[in-house]
Amino acid sequence: MGRLLSLVCVLVISVLFIYTPYLRGLFFDTDFYLIEVILSVLILGTIVVQIIKNPMKSALPYLIVLLVPLTHTLSLTNAATVNGAFDNIFRWLAYTSMFVMLVWAKQADESTRLEQVYSTVFQLTGIWVSFFAVFGMWGWVEFKDLMLAERLTGTFQYANTFATVICAFWLYALVVLTKKNLPIWSTILFSLPLVAHGVGLLHSYSRGSLLVFPLAWFIGLLLLKGKGQISYIIYSVLSGAASFIVFRQITTQAEQGSANPGMLSFFVSTFVVLMLVILIRAVLDRKSFFTSFGDKKFARFLLPGAVIIIGVLLVLDIKSGGLVYQQLPSSLQERVTDINRETASLLGRTNVYQDAFKLSSEAPLLGVGGEGWKILYSKHQELPYFNNEIHNGYLEVLLSTGWLGLILFLLVFAFLVYQIALRIYKEKEQEEQIRTIAVFPALAMIFMHGFIDFDFSYGTVWFVAFWLFAMGVPAFTVNVDNIVKLVPGTIGVRVILSLSAVFVLVFGVYSFRFYLAEQALPKAEEQISIDEAQQMLERAASLNPYQVDYQVNLANVYAAKYKNEEKEEWKTKAIERLQAAEALEPNNSKVLSNIGNGYLALNDWEKALAYFDIAMENDPFNVQLIESTMRVEAQLAVQFAVLKEKEIAIMLATKAISHYEEYHVRIEPFKAKNIPDKRPLELVNNSYFFIGQAYIMLGQYENGVELLEKVNDPKVIVDAKALLVVAYEEMGWVDQAGSITKSLITQFTDFAQRVVKYRGIIVK
Repeated sequence: MGRLLSLVCVLVISVLFIYTPYLRGLFFDTDFYLIEVILSVLILGTIVVQIIKNPMKSALPYLIVLLVPLTHTLSLTNAATVNGAFDNIFRWLAYTSMFVMLVWAKQADESTRLEQVYSTVFQLTGIWVSFFAVFGMWGWVEFKDLMLAERLTGTFQYANTFATVICAFWLYALVVLTKKNLPIWSTILFSLPLVAHGVGLLHSYSRGSLLVFPLAWFIGLLLLKGKGQISYIIYSVLSGAASFIVFRQITTQAEQGSANPGMLSFFVSTFVVLMLVILIRAVLDRKSFFTSFGDKKFARFLLPGAVIIIGVLLVLDIKSGGLVYQQLPSSLQERVTDINRETASLLGRTNVYQDAFKLSSEAPLLGVGGEGWKILYSKHQELPYFNNEIHNGYLEVLLSTGWLGLILFLLVFAFLVYQIALRIYKEKEQEEQIRTIAVFPALAMIFMHGFIDFDFSYGTVWFVAFWLFAMGVPAFTVNVDNIVKLVPGTIGVRVILSLSAVFVLVFGVYSFRFYLAEQALPKAEEQISIDEAQQMLERAASLNPYQVDYQVNLANVYAAKYKNEEKEEWKTKAIERLQAAEALEPNNSKVLSNIGNGYLALNDWEKALAYFDIAMENDPFNVQLIESTMRVEAQLAVQFAVLKEKEIAIMLATKAISHYEEYHVRIEPFKAKNIPDKRPLELVNNSYFFIGQAYIMLGQYENGVELLEKVNDPKVIVDAKALLVVAYEEMGWVDQAGSITKSLITQFTDFAQRVVKYRGIIVK
């Protein structure tokens, strides 16, 4: 890799790294496509240059990271959603491509200057992410959902992941500040955001991060030596105390209605911490008690031991509501107290984990592809919760890529961690060793928190993780020479690089097509004609035929044109698109329901109801789906009753009632239970009208009256009263029927006609 090319790659990647957190943390694939394309082009150019020039075997070992996107590629054979599987391949190719290029650039540089650049870029990103969140809290910058309720979410729009990333930046900065010969500008750079990081963590109210952060911090303490440990503790206490003071000011002043709560204390504390760090470094750099104490062998183990004791005392204080606990704001007290196995969120995730393991047994080797959980969990869940994310990154990998993918995933990252550990062990230069050590607690924060949340779904989290790996691993791998020697000379290197290039090229082209498909669609606020919609959707579907929404929406357009023009060609095209959608995601209840609606628009009610039934089988706790199906069946029953198609009307009314009774048997037992992330289980009020109508049609008047008397929806209440009149008449309750008629006939001139209409729908 040429030096000039490496610098260009580093420049572009650095800009992307700094900018991409603003794209909602790269959680949404539509935000990611262009980034993936840029990184694919960069690494393809890099590989081509490597192949043309004299390729070195040293370029190969870190290509092991490509095994992760390869496992996602294998999962395509059994993917629950092909589009979701492709998206995960694109993501992992982007992550790994960035890492490989950063490491190859280090090899081309043949010095440690690029690592200093990496460190600076990393820190600059942490600074803007933290300060942006704090400024957004005061309304100085605008970003959707930067605050949700009282929780700070930053650009991630999710407090727990925001807290995890902030903690990674915080831990890295704390370790770097322990370096002995740190220039003043670096001291300022790494000290500046310490308070912002702490405030971000506290204001996120993230219980998981508050639990994991001390463990990751302790790893950093164990890896440091002597005076480095002392510095680490001092800077941690200093920034932590200042952050806590600022946080208390923010919560207190917010309760008082301040427009910019805690603003003055934030800037004052940031400045004071910055000055104190500079002062403390000047003191610690001199020969002193701290230096002599830190040089003693027992000191390295004494301080961690003391920290453990203090930590135990702190936990006991919090559990017993002691002095420290009483200093916490009430909102934080509640969050801290909830860190136990009885919290609703943890119990909810336990249910999710159990269902995820059961689901993984259906495709144990290769998994169900990326985003497969979102499609399949509703069919396997035993409790009516709603949770599109597993809240465990490793389970997500297991489901997406199977046991093969999870094992390779763990082996790849174990290899990278091993390389970092060997570098720390063999590094003679203390300054470089500290910078490598700084990577460990930050990575520990990310990978430990990944056990209890869905951080791994955020592209920015993986960019941060791979950036840390790129800083931490040695430019040239250690202790793998024997493996590298197995590659047969320059030809073998070129073959491996060529295969890697083909892999990247193929999916890079797909990623570009997916990006163009997104760009072909109209903006949400844009008003377009049906012909324009057809043209745009046809282009999008041709570029990305795996996106099921394109197929369904295009089918709806064709169905609308069929309704308007009554040409069979539009009906045929609509059916083709509906069939394509089913082939792509045959187990997706939402897609199956949409297909049913499509057939309903084409006047094929039998197929529509068949798809609604399949959708309910795949999502048995989806009350909205049950409601819509019952409503359609009841309305169709009325239509056929009016047409004197008695048998069909009876069949449809019976189906509607059957679904209502199944709803009671399946759903009713869970209504009173306290289930985390519980789905809405109550029927909307107008559902009682349609089911009551079905009962009346079949002559089951008492059941019908019981439901119709519950109706209070203004849109159907008059019709419900008309049906009650019919039911009362059939039951011989003439006085009740007359009373309703008398009270409503003056308010609604067509009330008598409604009663006559409903008398005609009784089929038994």
